[in-house]
Amino acid sequence: MKGLAGIALCALTSLLPFRVAHADGHRLQGHWRTDCLPMGAGGRHGAITTVTFRGDEIRAVLVMHTGAGCELPSVTAEYTGRFRIVGEPEGALAIDHVVSSLTMTVGRADVAEHYNRGRR
Repeated sequence: MKGLAGIALCALTSLLPFRVAHADGHRLQGHWRTDCLPMGAGGRHGAITTVTFRGDEIRAVLVMHTGAGCELPSVTAEYTGRFRIVGEPEGALAIDHVVSSLTMTVGRADVAEHYNRGRR
């Protein structure tokens, strides 16, 4: 399961260096959602990520799916934290953030069995 947690953490943290247009006094606020993005060996899995900035809170949810077309949800990773904008290098926003929680839930027994196989 350690490898799966690493994949989820990498996928979530890869979303943090946002380059987004901003307004409203340079406040980063809003909700973003990716399309189904292929991942894993040969793109055999898919993932959809949503990220929400509200006030000084950030929440990101990654749902990994069996099938490159995101046919069947299998694992959900959720990150929550707090952030503050610390700069605007080259039209981007630099943020400092503190992790509040990072949780992962395996939603299917066959997926849990796959990752637990041989670890007993």
